[in-house]
Amino acid sequence: MFILILYRYLFGYVKFTARNGFSTRFLNLCSRGGITVWKTSCVNKNLFGYILAKDYKKLRPYARSSGVRLHVLERHGLAFILHRYRRRKGILVGAFLFFGVLQFLSLFIWNIQVAGNQKVDSVKILENLRSFGVYEGTVRSGINEGAVRQQLLMKMPELSWAAVNINGSFITVDVRETIKPPPGVESEVPCNIKATRDGRIVSMKVIQGTSMFQVGEAVVKGDLLVSGAIEHKTGVTVFKHAKAEVIAETNRELKVFVPFSQKEVRRTGKAEQRKVITVFGMKIPLFVGSVKEPYERKREVWDLRISEVRLPWSVTTATFYETGEYEVMLNETEAKQKAQKEIANIEKTEFSGVKILKVNQAYTNTGKGVALKVNYLCNENIAVEENMLINK
Repeated sequence: MFILILYRYLFGYVKFTARNGFSTRFLNLCSRGGITVWKTSCVNKNLFGYILAKDYKKLRPYARSSGVRLHVLERHGLAFILHRYRRRKGILVGAFLFFGVLQFLSLFIWNIQVAGNQKVDSVKILENLRSFGVYEGTVRSGINEGAVRQQLLMKMPELSWAAVNINGSFITVDVRETIKPPPGVESEVPCNIKATRDGRIVSMKVIQGTSMFQVGEAVVKGDLLVSGAIEHKTGVTVFKHAKAEVIAETNRELKVFVPFSQKEVRRTGKAEQRKVITVFGMKIPLFVGSVKEPYERKREVWDLRISEVRLPWSVTTATFYETGEYEVMLNETEAKQKAQKEIANIEKTEFSGVKILKVNQAYTNTGKGVALKVNYLCNENIAVEENMLINK
């Protein structure tokens, strides 16, 4: 169907009307003569239809035979457009130049997309691809997908798999990130389980090894919790990779100090803009000189797009806001709030996998600031694997 529509558009077609006479006889004569007429309709005894431009003159003998009078209502298609502008050579030359430039630009890479990454930054992947000669603006025929894939995996051990797919002037790089095994001793190496903290054992799950403590007993950091040395009834001792989960009730303490006098960096109100045009990876700066520090930079990129496809033309606008250092005095309430936020940030990094049972906070005003001490009662896994030293 699409081919038929394209054919009619390229060669042109007209909408006509046949008045008076016998319209049914007229259509029968056209059908016998092998002339295709489509979208026919009859309104007030007038026949309307569409026909290819090159077949319109062939209708005249059939019109005389059936007594109808023909009249062209509309003209459509490329043939009529070209005929309308046949004397305007500039348009024709411009069209040829446009398609010629488009064909030339199709020899280059327009856009590179990275997919499948979560932790690894796309910018880092694109920078490594650039070092291999793959970037926006490079010649498409000079890229070896297999070689680029191998180079990328060798350069970036954080990637376990990669695929480089070229589709026209666009490249898609699909990657899979390496999943790092949890830290510990290799499963075939004999090891013991030791305590990472002081505490009181509340539960033990020994998968392999000999338990050295019972639930309810207190342990200190470095105590042997589960031994990898297993003694059989025959008196033979074998050394295994001890595996266990030991949950203990532990005490933790965090301290922070927030002075009343704070140094803050703020914008002074002055700002400068710098624009850079990027065409096929080539950067064209639209400014002269540099910006004096200190400053805070805000970067915005405008990409030329057709639908969802990003073309290799972009304008980057960097706004540099001048900054200055100012002294700010906090009151006691503000200092306490800031201390609370700092404690919360520390908890996020140091209390991963720890269940907090109870929290006690104590604020102290030292005159120069606020000190916050927080005591925690926690449940956590204190078991850690440690290689066994075996004397042969």
